[in-house]
Amino acid sequence: MKNLILILLLTSFGAPQGELAKSRNLIRYSHTPLSGRNIKNPPDEGADLLFKGVRTKLTANDKIDIYSKLNFKVSADKKGFIQFIPVLNTITKETFTATVLPTDLNHDGVEEIFISYGNCETSGNTCNEIALYIKNIKGHYAEDFDMAGLIPDVIISTKKFPDLIIGGPGMYRPLMRWNGSKYINNATIDFSGKKQPRTIDIEKISKAYQASLKAK
Repeated sequence: MKNLILILLLTSFGAPQGELAKSRNLIRYSHTPLSGRNIKNPPDEGADLLFKGVRTKLTANDKIDIYSKLNFKVSADKKGFIQFIPVLNTITKETFTATVLPTDLNHDGVEEIFISYGNCETSGNTCNEIALYIKNIKGHYAEDFDMAGLIPDVIISTKKFPDLIIGGPGMYRPLMRWNGSKYINNATIDFSGKKQPRTIDIEKISKAYQASLKAK
């Protein structure tokens, strides 16, 4: 209720760019799957577009499951997406594209799926959103996090699930750390100093992973 009041105040008094998107995220981090009443879009059509050209071990049902939880709708030109915001019961006006980055961070043969998407309407000053979906113990893909930010870097380490640095404007960036069941925002990394952790970006990891699937 408190979050809803915040959104209404921001809407009424003219929020600066990014503030309304930020307030939406207070609730949208936990997505509600689409219903036919909210938005009409064949899930297989949207999933096909989302995963077009992506090499992955996901089943057709896995792809539809992930697509549905993102609350995307295929845009009128069939080249991108718009998004349903449950708390506002509205659909974004600006279209955007999405990039799917399959990985296997802990090398167990089960994929972790990063999705980079959005624009300044959905994601504030960063103008981009990064989401991570991980398969749960019930065998379904669930949202681990969805936040404003750029494609993350992985801190090189021997951890089963390595730390992630979420890119974005400014010198301080969120550090996501695995707590045994999910990633949480553990701290921030100061990029103003000279000494920085050794990292590799998720795009490179995903590219190598997809190439390994092609080789098989």
